[in-house]
Amino acid sequence: MMTMLGGVALAAPGKDPAPLVLAGDGLAAGGKTLKFDRTAKAQAIAIVTVVRGKPLKLGNHGDCGQGDEIGFATFAGGLELSFVKGKLSGWTVDEGGDARLRTARGIGLGSTLAAVRKAYPDVDIEDFSDSGGPGPSFQREGGPNGFLNGKTASARVTDLWAGATCMAGI
Repeated sequence: MMTMLGGVALAAPGKDPAPLVLAGDGLAAGGKTLKFDRTAKAQAIAIVTVVRGKPLKLGNHGDCGQGDEIGFATFAGGLELSFVKGKLSGWTVDEGGDARLRTARGIGLGSTLAAVRKAYPDVDIEDFSDSGGPGPSFQREGGPNGFLNGKTASARVTDLWAGATCMAGI
């Protein structure tokens, strides 16, 4: 018997057809592509549930400086999906999260700045620690973006995100 969630047929536990892959414009999970501003909240949650299990928490961050309230669904491994006006708008993987969550180019928590630069040669590095900000980060038009624990080539990614999230208010 097939289980349905949000109109999506769920694979039996342990039968995941594909891993979750992070992207600057969405993510892929369970063999499905989820695009920012196009994928409905219920569909995104249902598909990611196939790969990560049921959300640990659903809620609303309120207005994170972008003019719209941002809802969220938090999953195991520090993965949080963000939603604006009922559509997937972004994702984050927080410090301490699952280092196996990676982009198609292999970047995830724990990746070095050297690996980030190799995977995304057009990345910009900024350091906001002098102005009371969170410290070094990398930004890339179209994402992904992340925080680093330093500015050297061996510095590591501590947080990763793309799209409209409350992590960076972008």
